[in-house]
Amino acid sequence: MDVEVANMASKDIRRILENLVKELFKLKWINLDWDIPVFTYQEAMSKFWTEKPILEWKDYSLCWVIQSPMFEMSNWKIQPSHHIVSKPLEEDLELLENNPLSVRWDNYDLIFNWQEVAGWDIRINDPLLQYKMLKLIWYSDEYIEEYYSWYIEALSNWCPPHGWFATWVERIVTLLNKNKDISKYIMFPKYANWEPISWFPKKM
Repeated sequence: MDVEVANMASKDIRRILENLVKELFKLKWINLDWDIPVFTYQEAMSKFWTEKPILEWKDYSLCWVIQSPMFEMSNWKIQPSHHIVSKPLEEDLELLENNPLSVRWDNYDLIFNWQEVAGWDIRINDPLLQYKMLKLIWYSDEYIEEYYSWYIEALSNWCPPHGWFATWVERIVTLLNKNKDISKYIMFPKYANWEPISWFPKKM
């Protein structure tokens, strides 16, 4: 389930998404009457050695992981770890020029028993920042003009602060039912090439 929102802060989006997930848990008579713990990416890696930690060896482990690295190295080139329209944290903007691998983005991922089951990010609404991000990953002006000029022009016509969030309901329901076959909880359990989806609910 995907939702686009405007003029809403990260904390407000997290509240909506957390309440939605808690309602799904109630369908299995599980009442989450506590706030889901929040870890930065760095905290998760230092404490649990993974960006998808499990907090305790019980039936259900939930936590938020936030402020993940904006970029990663791939084939000796800098690449966005998520997508290039995500907004960096304001306090990291000054790092874009000289230390981009230290830049974090304004995101939240909900981890349920080692699986990412919900998340969101805030999007770039500044056309100059968007252009800068595209140049940072070595896109030429010609490439940007051909493939991104329409998008930058749209941002130039005043775009409000906005974001996106998604809940992978099928993954949550599959895990709640302690099942490894996600196809049982998908209305049309097939890929584009019509092969069946029948594996554990990892990120698709």
